[in-house]
Amino acid sequence: MINTSIIKPEVIHIDDLLEEIASGKLRIPKFQRPFVWEPSDMLDLFDSLYNGYPIGSLLLWETAEKITSGSKVGAIEIPDIEGDGVITYILDGQQRLATLYSCLKLAHDFPCSRDVAEWQWWIWFDLRKETFVHVKNEKPQPWFFPVRACYQTTDFLAQARHIEAECKKDALQLIEKAEQISQKLRSYKITITRVKGSNLEHAVDIFSRLNRKGKKITPDQMVSALVYSENENHHSLAEYIDEILENLTPYHFNNINRMTIFRAIMAADNKKIYKSDWENIAKKMSPDTLSTAAKNAKASLQNAAAFMNTEIGLAGDQLLPYSNQFLLLNEFFRYSPTPARAEIDILKKWFWVSSLSDYLISMNTTQLNKALKDMQQFATHQNQDAFETNLRKHTIRTPLFPKEHSSLNSSRLRIFLIFMLTKHPLNTETGQPIDAYKILSENGKNAFAYIFPSSQLKTPHSSPANRILIDRVPQKSIIEQLLDIPTTLQEKILLSHGIPLAAYQALKDNDAELFITLRIEHLQEIEGQFLKTFGLC
Repeated sequence: MINTSIIKPEVIHIDDLLEEIASGKLRIPKFQRPFVWEPSDMLDLFDSLYNGYPIGSLLLWETAEKITSGSKVGAIEIPDIEGDGVITYILDGQQRLATLYSCLKLAHDFPCSRDVAEWQWWIWFDLRKETFVHVKNEKPQPWFFPVRACYQTTDFLAQARHIEAECKKDALQLIEKAEQISQKLRSYKITITRVKGSNLEHAVDIFSRLNRKGKKITPDQMVSALVYSENENHHSLAEYIDEILENLTPYHFNNINRMTIFRAIMAADNKKIYKSDWENIAKKMSPDTLSTAAKNAKASLQNAAAFMNTEIGLAGDQLLPYSNQFLLLNEFFRYSPTPARAEIDILKKWFWVSSLSDYLISMNTTQLNKALKDMQQFATHQNQDAFETNLRKHTIRTPLFPKEHSSLNSSRLRIFLIFMLTKHPLNTETGQPIDAYKILSENGKNAFAYIFPSSQLKTPHSSPANRILIDRVPQKSIIEQLLDIPTTLQEKILLSHGIPLAAYQALKDNDAELFITLRIEHLQEIEGQFLKTFGLC
């Protein structure tokens, strides 16, 4: 049993917690994963604080034992601690703490460029709409109040003067709101649990018990803590995952789910990757075996990403239909890093079958482990004929062309976009290939642009036949951009986007319904031709 006398629940003000970080006495241990929250997660946290909602308890370990820790919390450097004093390490809640500390204690001259690593830390409170927002590389409205000013008296006064000068009609009300938001944030209390004294093994035992009770401690954090070593020649699991993700950057797969990378490392150590007995797994994995497994996974994941880029035409992880596809491909390349052309062709067919059938959707844990074994045997030439024959058993549940899907969160729309990328879409001005990854990264959910507005259509506005992935031209609508294609490049560019000449004539005539009808017919025709190349229809 755990000695509960060393566990101390507390409720403290944010102020006290931030000061503990600023002094260097509250630190993030090396085995923790890095900051991974999305900007929307950060806004949600501040929204919870503003509305007085609970944000969950933090788990801290207070000890005289020295372990390696990071030099930053979020975006801000923290001082080193000299001597043998007590230090507190955060075991659970570092994403929340890093967000609070960096946003509220941000320096006034911290940069705010188009780089998300910079602008994400600048959080503003829209005093008129009473919502938290990010401002990306543009001048904020005068009624946008930076949350960092809540903790800097001189900055608060400067912001108040700015509001008074720029918002003369409602300056008094806006400043009052700024005072209210400042008071709410500074008076907010957080629940923490301190594990006092003990050693790392004991602290991690508590960490693991909390995990079993449903706390949001992910398996990669769990195993990282349990196999942690202070040996300077060993990295933490979190660092290995970071290194692998960095290695996948040239292939645009560096935002793949960390759990997928974690499972690839587990597979490289010949562990069953679809089970939850993380403590038992960790006890069987030494720092040396972790190092070897991470090295092997790094190489095979790189080969899997390269295959996705060159053979499938996948622009990056944003369009990956299912994460398990990447994991299964990784297993193939772990056993067969330089496959023959015939094997690559079978893998391409496997990708489309797994995308368009229920092959992965309906699998349970046992079936997924079997799929991994089948892929391993295929890679080692034990079941090549059976592997390809088995692909024919999976029924294509729907055609490539979906009737309508408005969000890239839909795997169906991502699959359709991958298909369209196999046609090598061209820039409407130059006729050169588009950079699909750049377009997706810069435009997000708006990347797959609508051609006609909903007011001109009876058919669903979100039909893929009414959408296109192209380099946007400033100050031009999509229709204007298409109509301005140079005549000499017209047919080549249009067909690369799945637009037949008859549909283009309907576009010129501003006949939206005819355009959609003719483009659907064309897309279904080229879809059928594409699927025939893999024997899928």
